[in-house]
Amino acid sequence: MMKKPIILNNRNLRRDNKYIDKYFSITSNYTDRYIKKLLIKKKRIIDKICCPSCNSRRKMHVYRINIFNYERCLACKTVFISNPLKQSILINKYEKSLGDKYYLKMMETGYMKKYNELLFDKYIKIIRKKFNLNKGKIIDIGCGAGVLLDFLKKKYSEYELFGSEFISDSYNKVTKIIPKENFFFKKEIYKLPKKKFDIIFLWGVLEHVRNPRIFLKECIKILKQKGVVVLLIPNFDSEAREILGVNTPTLNPIDHINFFSITGMKKINKYLDTKLYGPYQELPIIDLMYKYIESPSMTRKNILKKNKSYYYVYIIEK
Repeated sequence: MMKKPIILNNRNLRRDNKYIDKYFSITSNYTDRYIKKLLIKKKRIIDKICCPSCNSRRKMHVYRINIFNYERCLACKTVFISNPLKQSILINKYEKSLGDKYYLKMMETGYMKKYNELLFDKYIKIIRKKFNLNKGKIIDIGCGAGVLLDFLKKKYSEYELFGSEFISDSYNKVTKIIPKENFFFKKEIYKLPKKKFDIIFLWGVLEHVRNPRIFLKECIKILKQKGVVVLLIPNFDSEAREILGVNTPTLNPIDHINFFSITGMKKINKYLDTKLYGPYQELPIIDLMYKYIESPSMTRKNILKKNKSYYYVYIIEK
């Protein structure tokens, strides 16, 4: 029962939710304008990297969007941008982006709150049942508007809550939910307290991270023994991407720079010397797919059978 994805009616999602529509319309046009501004300064703005999952240099070209190359690692099948923006530019962008401001507003809409709270409740219950983590300290890294923290505060008050975020507009929102001293504002992962947390949430975070293996290794350092990291990531090989191609919303090259394959996550897990559970599949059908499919129920069944949902969720145990 727990492994079934959360299903909520998302047909006409953009039409019925103005902030969701606004967020996606801004982000779809933002890349071109942002890159033009950077190029005007005539500075080196990109790095060239190998596979973020296994460090292999063997790759195959998949897409080019703006100046960015999506490549598939031939060793582990991870898809990644081989020429991402420099780390300092990415962090600066997260602090000031208009798109990220609307992201916070989108996450507070009725649909997104309801959907995410169902997801949060599902995985908290899995964690409590499977790992016996019924109390302790939880940190939501990349906590955005604090939707997860607010949910936990109301329903699972036995946990002590912490958050971290770079988006400037998050500060006033999050510090209304948790104490200011529990909010690590604009702090890199290596500056967080060591061996402190029982549960770490990375909800839509790892696809943004330039060095995910190093980032996750730092997460393990701040995790107590037998603690868990729960992460949600987009699936490049989803049915949505196969239908929509480069118009798939998650293909945003200045935000989502990594798409980890199942093999890639196993490689990372081996590097971390941890235990890996998953993937659990979420969001089999996104709103943009409906006009291309005849039977949502049959499509959903086939997607789950073939591991082609829009999102994967993994749990890493120390």
